[in-house]
Amino acid sequence: MTEIVTRETVLQPLTGELIPAGDVPKLAEAIQEIRDYRDKLGRAIDALTEALINESHRQGTKTLTAAGLKIEVSADTQIDWDIDELDKLRDAGLPGDRYAQLVQTIVTHKVDGRVAKQLEGANDAYATIIDRARVRVPKKQYVTVKRA
Repeated sequence: MTEIVTRETVLQPLTGELIPAGDVPKLAEAIQEIRDYRDKLGRAIDALTEALINESHRQGTKTLTAAGLKIEVSADTQIDWDIDELDKLRDAGLPGDRYAQLVQTIVTHKVDGRVAKQLEGANDAYATIIDRARVRVPKKQYVTVKRA
């Protein structure tokens, strides 16, 4: 395989042309062509991703299989927690050690979703507070394709 860069030349991968390393106009033109192509590829990937996401919604599954491929669609939201709202669990009677299991202070607060579910199931007042603290934040979805 030809090296992309040597001391004397640079390969323009879209055309296969070897551009002399000192030919500034051709190098600049090549980099712009490659950037334009990258933008087109990005838009194509976005369109294909959107089509697969729409199909996963239609089928009601985040995992699609086709032609020996396993297509996994990521979640469309992530859970962020309103710590001020969860603090109300203490006022509602939740013991401090149990709250410390639910909310661990690192640099930011981290809520253990398993403990939240346990608390919701154990006490209606806790469930109401936890439900108000759960904030769904939209995020960009992506698609992973793996050989089956």
